[in-house]
Amino acid sequence: MTIEPLEFDVDGLYILVRDLGDTYRFHWGLYLATKPCTGDLFHAVNTVNKNSWAYEVRQDINLIDWRFLAAVKVGMIETELHDALRSRLQEIPMGYSSRYKEEMSCRVWVKESLFALDNEGFIQLVGSVNAIDMEAKSEAMRNKLEGRRTIIKSAGSLE
Repeated sequence: MTIEPLEFDVDGLYILVRDLGDTYRFHWGLYLATKPCTGDLFHAVNTVNKNSWAYEVRQDINLIDWRFLAAVKVGMIETELHDALRSRLQEIPMGYSSRYKEEMSCRVWVKESLFALDNEGFIQLVGSVNAIDMEAKSEAMRNKLEGRRTIIKSAGSLE
């Protein structure tokens, strides 16, 4: 895959889907663009064992080396709300999701985060979280097959 620099909308909040190398295995996270080419990555990781998840923030990362397949914009976060967003995301539960009836994973953490952020007014979703999840997964799968990466605006978001 050719790695070309892509610019993000400053203050944009994106779902990032990263290629893990297997046919359809991906790592999911949320990315807040603080500059056109850098920002903060929020995600759930399981470095200890596959059943133990932890919240992780990586600040000021440049995504050119991150092997993402798709970035799906789900909202704009005013600069004044960046710290509140960071605080809220660290409170997302890391266990079984009774809302989505799924065991914890990086993808389920993103879904729970989107639900909370929409419910609390950080972002405005007009589609269901499950539909946005499928949109991001479909974009990543298509991009993996075509050897490209894209930044798109979610059809399920007002912004």
